[in-house]
Amino acid sequence: MVSSARRLGLSVQTTGVDSTGSWVRNASLNAAFLLEARQQHRGPLLYVDVDAVFHRNPWPQLAQYECDIALYRENGRLLSGTILLNDTPQTLNLLEEWKTRSEINPDIWDQVVLQEILDQDQALETVYSVERLPATFCWIFDRLTNVRDDHVFIEHLQASRQAKGAEKRGRNKSLERRAARFETIEKILAIEEAG
Repeated sequence: MVSSARRLGLSVQTTGVDSTGSWVRNASLNAAFLLEARQQHRGPLLYVDVDAVFHRNPWPQLAQYECDIALYRENGRLLSGTILLNDTPQTLNLLEEWKTRSEINPDIWDQVVLQEILDQDQALETVYSVERLPATFCWIFDRLTNVRDDHVFIEHLQASRQAKGAEKRGRNKSLERRAARFETIEKILAIEEAG
């Protein structure tokens, strides 16, 4: 992620965290991390999972979003690998609520918790202004529903498969596809850095 962002001239901040011993519990830390980042920085923030690759600069298109939060949904399901957080009081409130609920329920996937908050908000009083990002901002490399698009901004390589793959026995085609795509991306980045 960092190499692909730097080659586009994008400023990136990464933060390592100690493992809780569980992939879901690790993911539940996202809300606290994003709340802290939102409190420390002014202007729009773009959260992207560390297993992602930037193919194009997303900011010219993201600058058009005037909401509190923008994210991608697929068949109604929120995917939290790419999240735009604009600098609004409502965004701060949303992150505080997400952090609180994630701490209460650390064994529930963080994106499920966020989806529940946003769905409840939309059904009741609509406090939060939410816009939908196109699939090109949360493109999953081998998802059959994701038609290959030359305008992909952010590609996700699904590191969660590695964590979940350890639980399975035998051949895992999903992990094999991920390894092959990862190798291709590494070669592309190495060629661009050398050139």
